[in-house]
Amino acid sequence: MFSGALVYILRRILNNWDDETCTNILSQLAKALPENPKARIIIAEPRKRYPPQPFNATLDTVMMNIGGKVRDETTLAPIVDAAGLRIVGVHYHPEDEGHVVECVRV
Repeated sequence: MFSGALVYILRRILNNWDDETCTNILSQLAKALPENPKARIIIAEPRKRYPPQPFNATLDTVMMNIGGKVRDETTLAPIVDAAGLRIVGVHYHPEDEGHVVECVRV
């Protein structure tokens, strides 16, 4: 596995998988991060909305059928924590269906 990159970007990856697999993916990336305070794992995913928007509800239903799910920062946090990471930023546009989550190694 390639290691030592300052930034690892996951785009539309975690929503395809269950929580246990997501934790495994993130823990492997956490091990690959260098000892640098600027090192980040960036997660760009669809965001669960409350109340669900039509696109969001449809995507969540499809993802449940294959074992994945649409998450928001609240439901993503336990997975990130279990992988040895910490969320340091969440970025989204209020009208957009996605969000970007910045994580650092604990």
